[in-house]
Amino acid sequence: MARLEFIAKADIIRYVTCAHCLILASQGVKKGELMNIFQISYKTLYNWFNRWELEGMIGIYNKLGRGSKPLFNSSQKAQIKEWAKQQPRSLKNVSQKVQETWGITPSTKTIQRRLKTLNMSWHLLRKGVAVKPPAQEYQ
Repeated sequence: MARLEFIAKADIIRYVTCAHCLILASQGVKKGELMNIFQISYKTLYNWFNRWELEGMIGIYNKLGRGSKPLFNSSQKAQIKEWAKQQPRSLKNVSQKVQETWGITPSTKTIQRRLKTLNMSWHLLRKGVAVKPPAQEYQ
């Protein structure tokens, strides 16, 4: 129970909610009240209780394999980094090369995120003044 209270004070809201729900259930709060308190369905509550009974503490945490899978492997990331170094101003061209080479269609935002994880950054270049004002205005 002490371990459950530790999780209830953690930062990850999903684990906190589940642990807090299990603590309240052990204190005798009814399932209907728990559903109202945490704004969850009966199925979610049922799944939490089942995982707690079958797996204990490990049942609170998400299983491996959840979430989106990586789009690129490490060698592809390295190649994307090289292409971005060659054409730093045009991520659209990098995206097109990725599509031609591997048949994957990433957005430019996806390319940006991958490059950010590879510690690359870029900034928009500020264009100078297009036309200098007449010298008379300076005097």
